[in-house]
Amino acid sequence: MEPRHAVGEAVPDDPAPSLDLWTVDLDRYPVSPSHPGLTPKDRADARRIRDPRSSRRLLTRRWATRTIVAHSIGQEPEALGLVRMCRHCGATDHGRPFVPDSPIDFSVSASGGLGMVAVSPGPVGIDLELWRSGLEPVRAALTPAEQRVVASWPAGERARGFLRLWAAKEALLKASHRSLKDDPASVDVVDVVGARVDEAVPVEDGGRTWLVRLLRLAPPEGMSAEQADNSALAVVDEGGGAVVRRDWSELPLG
Repeated sequence: MEPRHAVGEAVPDDPAPSLDLWTVDLDRYPVSPSHPGLTPKDRADARRIRDPRSSRRLLTRRWATRTIVAHSIGQEPEALGLVRMCRHCGATDHGRPFVPDSPIDFSVSASGGLGMVAVSPGPVGIDLELWRSGLEPVRAALTPAEQRVVASWPAGERARGFLRLWAAKEALLKASHRSLKDDPASVDVVDVVGARVDEAVPVEDGGRTWLVRLLRLAPPEGMSAEQADNSALAVVDEGGGAVVRRDWSELPLG
């Protein structure tokens, strides 16, 4: 076999693997409780939600996640061995979902009627926070450095900036398979302040270097450009590969 590169020729680094970022309109393609692909737990969790719209959104998010993950690893959604396990108590009735022995990792976030699913060959975390009026920064969720930065902003910009810090924190916690139970103030993402959209900002946490990116939210149907601009979308991984935007409607929804 001929060598790919001549002796002495610089060998280019392999590009970081891409990350698929799926958008799910939870209200446009609603899933009913009778859908055959839902599990008994899906239906039980939905029944505990009193608001019918929120209950329907949960079911849609669960089925969307299953179809997206199954598509990513070449399985049928109904056959996907999706399980949960809480890292705090070991229970299997809650905690972050995953597929044992899967070649990919995935992370899910939803806010209002919009869901996002990130799929990557390596650890990944995503968080979506839609803008809402009356939002106030939560000092207890911030490190001292982050508190100083937030306090330095004009009053009219603090809520919007806090939302971005919060999204970055939660996405990083998810990437390291933690949750908000692990104290968001233990994660310092102050370096993402002032970062450009799509810029990968390195953040040291837990002995690893994570790449935190704040992404632009493309407003779905019914959302104003202003709300999209004020909302926060963060993704965290280790590779920093290209983000490939995809939409759940590309798949057979079933």
